[in-house]
Amino acid sequence: MAFLVPEYTTDPFWSGENARGETIVCPTLDMSLAAFIRASGVDANTVEVVTDKHWARLSAPGYLDATEWAGPFETIEEAHAYMRETVNVDPVTGEELGE
Repeated sequence: MAFLVPEYTTDPFWSGENARGETIVCPTLDMSLAAFIRASGVDANTVEVVTDKHWARLSAPGYLDATEWAGPFETIEEAHAYMRETVNVDPVTGEELGE
């Protein structure tokens, strides 16, 4: 069993842009809008709520270890493809794929 396993969600996310032009995202369930702006350093004028999209990351069950969320993806199939093609892991088990 892989230490990090794929995790997927369709929860709403905050999304905003920082001064370097980077997009920062965070599930709305994790923090308030004010906390997101403060913690991420995004420009408040760029913040939006992204809904009805798929998000993916690797997470260690039972631990706090996790990668950053990737997305948004239109479909779960696109999120699975991200895991296979970008992260190089099986989209269900998290096992590393061969080259």
